[in-house]
Amino acid sequence: AYRISIPEAVKVGMLSAVQFIIGKVQIEIYGKRNDENSKDYLERMGKDIIRQGGNIAAAKLYKKIFEKRGIRFIMFTASVNQGRNLVTELRSNGISAEIITGEMRINDREELFKRFANNEFKVLVGIDTIKEGFDDPGVHGVLYAYPVGSMVDLIQGAGRATRIHDSFPEKVAYIVQ
Repeated sequence: AYRISIPEAVKVGMLSAVQFIIGKVQIEIYGKRNDENSKDYLERMGKDIIRQGGNIAAAKLYKKIFEKRGIRFIMFTASVNQGRNLVTELRSNGISAEIITGEMRINDREELFKRFANNEFKVLVGIDTIKEGFDDPGVHGVLYAYPVGSMVDLIQGAGRATRIHDSFPEKVAYIVQ
């Protein structure tokens, strides 16, 4: 058995250089309204946290830092619903984005992968569908639009951006949490 760390893998040319970015967000939470019960309040608060802290922050960060570089990103969400909302948020900010889900037919997924590889859109939003086994060395970034609780999930997702790109030897993989 052989074990290698990420810095060692970068040094020997197995992975691209990696930059980890921790995004800080400010979320405005409003108190319970007179017309809502506790369950409705908690549901609204949860949606606000995900929307403001995940989706809006992800779109703003990509727009501010990565859009001008023209690089392609994979953004992971906690649910299909959040993924669809993230695509809407990205598009409303002028960022071309598509979502891939486990509900899609294999042919539709393959067509989406081709379009992504051909730079027809810049952000591919996924849930667990593409955390493993998806290899596209042209992906330069992975962003998690939710707090990742598992180091295994974080590393598997990050692996989507750390593939060596022969045409771009100075590639840096951006991993945003």
